[in-house]
Amino acid sequence: MRGASVLTLKTNLLDPNRIKGDSDTPTGEVERLLEAQRADFIKEGEVSAKTRIERLNQTIDLIHDNHDHIVQALA
Repeated sequence: MRGASVLTLKTNLLDPNRIKGDSDTPTGEVERLLEAQRADFIKEGEVSAKTRIERLNQTIDLIHDNHDHIVQALA
């Protein structure tokens, strides 16, 4: 499962102390994280509808739980 990559993104990219603008976000780190996600996605292959629904629900929870941080990062 790609949980570790999601956790890394949540920890590194949604932290309001890290996101202050594009110039403060290391491009290499973002590219590395995206490449790790891509590799996990390809390695895992096709997943069931149940798994996709669980992941959508996890995403909804992440957005809900981090609403204030997301708004602050986008402001």
